[in-house]
Amino acid sequence: MTAIQVSLVEDAIIERRIRYCEAPVGSAVKRFFLKVVNQKVIQYMELTGFTSYNLPTCKELIVGTDS
Repeated sequence: MTAIQVSLVEDAIIERRIRYCEAPVGSAVKRFFLKVVNQKVIQYMELTGFTSYNLPTCKELIVGTDS
């Protein structure tokens, strides 16, 4: 395990989580990114030996605009 591998997987988790959060509710795209995020979290846990990963909430990742 290298710090670079872990960092790349963490970046991938965040990028896919953002796409998941932006996808329309109930869409195939949302289901796809949920699956990908879960796969990346498993990969992260295997690399680090951690037993959990705290995903950021959609609210933390998506900056909304108020009109």
